[in-house]
Amino acid sequence: MSPIPGLSIGPKIEFIGGISGGVDLTSGSEYLKYIYAASLIPVMGGATFVVSLPGLPFSFGGGVHAGYAFSIDSATYSTKISSVEVSKSAMFYGGGFVGEVDAKVNVGLGPIAGGLVVGYRIANIPELKWAADNVDLGVKKDEVLKKENGNNMPFDFAGLIVGLNLSFGF
Repeated sequence: MSPIPGLSIGPKIEFIGGISGGVDLTSGSEYLKYIYAASLIPVMGGATFVVSLPGLPFSFGGGVHAGYAFSIDSATYSTKISSVEVSKSAMFYGGGFVGEVDAKVNVGLGPIAGGLVVGYRIANIPELKWAADNVDLGVKKDEVLKKENGNNMPFDFAGLIVGLNLSFGF
């Protein structure tokens, strides 16, 4: 039990997946496909404060969390021209600071509450590294992924947070 009613201090771990994109060019039986997928695992500590309304099932709150985020990314390239088919894939990893600020509205039914969360996340991964050697490109495991201009390839997971939450009180 917290010494301040409504205040919770502790860890917060998330899995953020599904960030992907790519190109799919198909003409008859020939194609060129490039798919990029990224995931983020933030491990944070912080505080959440929730205020319940007396006699009503609603509560309002917000939180501030910060920590370290692990990024796991993949790229797949496949093509078929005439009868030649080629497919290659690569994995990348990185990490960096993550911070979140959010506000929430919950509806409670006994010990169970659910609601809407809106906030903002800062999560810039300053560099990605190759997870394995890539002989075709002449790079070694743990080398930093570079842009065409030679600068490090960062990945920015920052942005608006909109989600649903479910909590159990005991």
